[in-house]
Amino acid sequence: IPIHKIRSLEEAERRIYLSATLPDDSIFSTTLDVDLEKISTIISPEKANDIGERLIVVPKLINSDIQDFDIRNYAVEMSKEVNVVVLSPSIKNASVWKELGGVVIKSSNMQNGIEKIKYSSSGLYVLLNRYDGIDLPDEACRVLIIDGLPNILNMNDRYEKSIVNQSNRILRERIQKIEQGMGRGIRSSSDYCIVFLMGNELTDAIYSNKAYNYFSEATRAQYLLSEEICDSAENLEEIIELSNKVLNRDQEWISLCKDIVAEITYSRKVNYNKLVVANRKAYNLCEVGRIQEAARIMLEEANHIEDLELRGYYERDRFKFCVNSKLI
Repeated sequence: IPIHKIRSLEEAERRIYLSATLPDDSIFSTTLDVDLEKISTIISPEKANDIGERLIVVPKLINSDIQDFDIRNYAVEMSKEVNVVVLSPSIKNASVWKELGGVVIKSSNMQNGIEKIKYSSSGLYVLLNRYDGIDLPDEACRVLIIDGLPNILNMNDRYEKSIVNQSNRILRERIQKIEQGMGRGIRSSSDYCIVFLMGNELTDAIYSNKAYNYFSEATRAQYLLSEEICDSAENLEEIIELSNKVLNRDQEWISLCKDIVAEITYSRKVNYNKLVVANRKAYNLCEVGRIQEAARIMLEEANHIEDLELRGYYERDRFKFCVNSKLI
C-alpha cells in the first residue's frame, strides 16, 4: 500500500499502531510502511491472562474416522441450545451449511447479520470469508467452527504459492488468519468458547507442518492444553462430553485453562520476516525510480534463504525484474 499518499499520516509527528498480539509483525511493514528494523520493543500487557477460555478441538487428529458431516450434524444439534458460528472460506463451502439450515452472512448483509447473532441465544450462522473485525462476545458465540484453511486472496501470494508450494510465509499468514478467526468467540477474560478446526487441508497444515507454532504464545498454550485433554477422547461422543464440560462451566476445566495462560507473558520483541521487509524497501525504491537499488536489496536478502526453491523464486523474479528495467 502506498501509505505515504495519506499526508496526515506521513507528516504526523507521532504514530501509534494498535493491534492484537501478532506472532509476526511483518504486516506493519507491508501495509503501513513501518520501519521495523528501527523498533526495539513494543508496548504490551504484563501477562496473557486477559484472554478467555478456549477448548480447541481438531477432530481429525483425535480420530481420522471422524468425518466432516459428523461435525456438521453435531453443530446442527448444538445450535438448538447455543449460538454456533461457522467461519467459511468460500461460497461453495458455505452452501453445505446453508442446506443444513445455517444462515449465511456475507458482505451484503453483514451488519444486519451480526446484529441478529448478538440478539439470539441459539442458531447456526455462517460467516463467509470473514476472520477479523467482528466481535461476538458471550452468548453470541459459544461454539466456533473454522471450516477449512482461509483462501489466498492476494494475487501475488497465489502466484508464490503456485511456484513455491510449501511457502512458510503464506502458511504463517493463513494460520495467523485462523487465530484471528478464533478470537471472534472470546472478547474478554471471562468469556469462553469451544473451537473446532475442521477440513483435511487445515488439519494437514497444523499436523504435518506443526503450524500451531505460528500461533501467539497464549493461543499456542491453549492449543497444546486442548490437545493434551483431547488425547483421552477416542470418538466424537467423547469429544462432545469434553465440550459439555466447557459449556457447563466445569470448575476443573476453568482452573486448568486459567492456570495455563496465567504465567505467559507477551513478547515485547518485534518479530518480522526480513524478506518481507526487504520487499517493502524495494517497493519504495521502485516508486521513486531507484530500480537498481531495489533489485540489489532483494537479491542480497534472497542469498540468505536456505530453501532452494524459495531462493530460486526470488532470484529468478528479480533477474527478470532487472532485465525488464534494462539494467543488465
